[in-house]
Amino acid sequence: MNAHTISLPPNTRMRNGVLMRSVRVNEDGVSRLTRRPVALTLKDAQESGADFYSHEFGWIRGGLKMEREHPLVDAGLLKEVFDDDDDDEDDDSDPE
Repeated sequence: MNAHTISLPPNTRMRNGVLMRSVRVNEDGVSRLTRRPVALTLKDAQESGADFYSHEFGWIRGGLKMEREHPLVDAGLLKEVFDDDDDDEDDDSDPE
């Protein structure tokens, strides 16, 4: 890998010019797909509220808090998915 190559975070893809990741959330018996923007640096994530992937800590939601500390993760109700569906019908890009 040369010095100018950027390694993209796992399970991310470009959607309308924005790097995104998909998370499946199961709350109140309802499963929904949430697409979240992804930043390539922690500083950019903190400034924009996007998610950031750290090889040491995993996903940092909104550039502020480790995803593994999210209460839905503990309950087994939140999981990362790779979504190839271009249908934005259930897109809920909540920056929580």
